[in-house]
Amino acid sequence: MAMTGSMPDSSQRTPRETYQARIAARRAEDAACERRHALLGYLRLALFIAGIAVAWFAFYRHTLSAWWLLAIAAIFVVVARQHSLVLRRRAEARRAIRFFERGIARIDDDWADLPVRDPEMSAADSLFAEDLDLFRFGGLFTLLNSARTSAGEDTLALWLLEPAARDTILSRQAAIAELRGIGDLREELASCGHADFEHLDVAGLAHWGTALQPQIPEWLRWLSPILVALTLCAAARYFITDHGLLLLAVVLVDATITFALQKRTQALFVSAERASESLKLASTLIQRWEAREFSSPLLRDLHQALCANHKSASHALRRLALLTRMMEQRGNFMVRIFDAPLLYSVQLSGAAQAWKRRHGESLDRWLHALAELEALQSLATYSFEHPSDPFPELLDYGPRFEATELGHPLIPDAKCVRNDVAIGGETRLLLVSGSNMSGKSTLLRSIGTNAVLAMAGAPVRAKSLRLTPLHIGASIRVNDSLQEGRSRFYSEILRLRAVCSLADERPPVLFLLDELLDGTNSVDRLTGARGIAHALLASGAIGLISTHDLALTQIGDAVGALRNVHFEERIEDGEMHFDFKLRDGVVTTRNGVALMRMVGLKV
Repeated sequence: MAMTGSMPDSSQRTPRETYQARIAARRAEDAACERRHALLGYLRLALFIAGIAVAWFAFYRHTLSAWWLLAIAAIFVVVARQHSLVLRRRAEARRAIRFFERGIARIDDDWADLPVRDPEMSAADSLFAEDLDLFRFGGLFTLLNSARTSAGEDTLALWLLEPAARDTILSRQAAIAELRGIGDLREELASCGHADFEHLDVAGLAHWGTALQPQIPEWLRWLSPILVALTLCAAARYFITDHGLLLLAVVLVDATITFALQKRTQALFVSAERASESLKLASTLIQRWEAREFSSPLLRDLHQALCANHKSASHALRRLALLTRMMEQRGNFMVRIFDAPLLYSVQLSGAAQAWKRRHGESLDRWLHALAELEALQSLATYSFEHPSDPFPELLDYGPRFEATELGHPLIPDAKCVRNDVAIGGETRLLLVSGSNMSGKSTLLRSIGTNAVLAMAGAPVRAKSLRLTPLHIGASIRVNDSLQEGRSRFYSEILRLRAVCSLADERPPVLFLLDELLDGTNSVDRLTGARGIAHALLASGAIGLISTHDLALTQIGDAVGALRNVHFEERIEDGEMHFDFKLRDGVVTTRNGVALMRMVGLKV
């Protein structure tokens, strides 16, 4: 990748200053490319005019040699090539500028309105994705994602949805820590290639690479070029002698072979067509990774997956991208005309078949390795942009969740109120009481979101976090369903059943239950809360239950291992004020009636 100067030393710079310096350098490069683009454009126009003039003098006036046209054409090709390189450098510079501007927006907590792509996977079965705003507009995925392919996005989304094992988390932490210090690689990956983003169908391409489609006979692969050469010779003979019998005979042979193998060639192209641009970007990205050496075990393993058996994944994918591009051209009118005489589909099928034989088994491994590397790079970018966010410490005993100065990563730092939270050991359940808008739901989401980050291997928004690997079950944002005929209360108890089942099947679980059983009467709420809390704690789970019903604060005698904490507010000059600080004990203030009076209700 062409660059104007070396990467500035960022050791003494903040991430924001580093990005601003790179934007300045890339804007200078963009301006230089724009000037060269204009100059080369005028030069190409001048060469075109000169070619017309030389042709006129050579073929009409007969005062110049026609060989001058060949010289002008050669110069035009060189200039056109340079023009293409300049346009590519300009596109890369502009892509890098957009990347750094998005980075500054994330650093400045002004990223929520940035364009976002949703991962191509469903989180409908997740017990926490909707509750924790993982994939909503302006959600956690938007903050973290900087992948260039859909495969990288899907891998990152999967990491957020599926808590990893302890060893996997530690290996990701080491890889992210190494990648966040390689700024030039981050810039290369963000700016290289010919497209901003591509859909990369890993499953479809992997299936194509290993599927047993009908084969083109090997001998025909070698015979096809001979038949094509014979066709061209027969065509030349026809134009010279006007004898076309040989040409007709050879074309009939070519057409017979083409149509006889039509079903086989069609089957071979399924799942690989319309993938040329995504494969081209994948090969460009992989080439950047291949050129590096890494020290962390996970990065070394992924790097080895791209270079196994002395095969260059980027070179092979570039070749496949060319083949798929040629496959796509079969719909072109001119290609259809010459398909049979030149055995276009047959030769292309033979080349694709040979590629599959050499690299088909490796295709899935290469694309999955790229997807994991993109996910790691996204988390490394987030880590670089938020240097005060530490990696959590993973404990081998528990369950535990112990955080100091825990905050929510989606809340701007200037507005984020941080709290200390300790769950585990003798206190396995925090019952959070407080009035409306006091911060109960935000606390639950802060804990859950940071647990998601920790289980994905990412840094967390806290001064420190110590925890055991945990599965997450939440009931925070549960709504009714008109289509399914379910009330909010019924939807909530179905979710609670799923959380309890998760705690039984995949311990340990961190449960986050907001306004527990708020949709039923106080007697049933108290009975249900006791039973649910007891069942979760009996299965070894830890977690939080929030409520504004003070009767629930008395369930500690029935379930044990419970600690009451609360948020409170104050009213001054008719206005409600919250400090969002977590305190021990049961809340003693109430604001429901005050809020009703503040909005004008006569109560």
